[in-house]
Amino acid sequence: EGTAWLAHVLVNAAQSAQCGTRLLRNDGELLLKLVGSQLAHEDGVRRQGAAGVLRNLCLGEYNHAPLCRLPALLPAVCARLLPRNAELDSEDLASMAEPMRAELAAALESALPGTLEPEPSIRLMLTECLLALTATRLGRTALRTAHVYPVLRESHKREEDEAVKAQNEEIVSLILADEGGVASASGAPNEK
Repeated sequence: EGTAWLAHVLVNAAQSAQCGTRLLRNDGELLLKLVGSQLAHEDGVRRQGAAGVLRNLCLGEYNHAPLCRLPALLPAVCARLLPRNAELDSEDLASMAEPMRAELAAALESALPGTLEPEPSIRLMLTECLLALTATRLGRTALRTAHVYPVLRESHKREEDEAVKAQNEEIVSLILADEGGVASASGAPNEK
């Protein structure tokens, strides 16, 4: 299609605080319309553009509060990072909120063998989204609450791209280390 380039215009625009404010207005309605379905689109340019918009929004710490209030954001990102042959056990799934469980189940059912996002550069951008959210306590709490650790664990086991693996490791170290102590693997803080 001739409109795939539009995603890259949005990537650049998403770097500005003003654009971020507009995209995240009304519970992120515009963001979800423009980017939500594009993360799983068959066109790699569209997926790359959608991931770039999200990454640029996540890089602005002033966007973290509205981003963390979007129930569909983390499940959409995690669904693209989850390997097709992921080994999520019943305990992993039980620890996740319904939006995450439903999104991951749907992604696993509809995906071809291999990683749900085939392009390493797009997986890197999606991983950068999560890493950028760790810059604030609110973002780290959102990642822990969403229980992204099992997705990151499974992604790390099968990831071949070293840059994605390194960022994955950094995210895990930041979400497992609680500000007041040490967090468990499930993301829940240990009481000490």
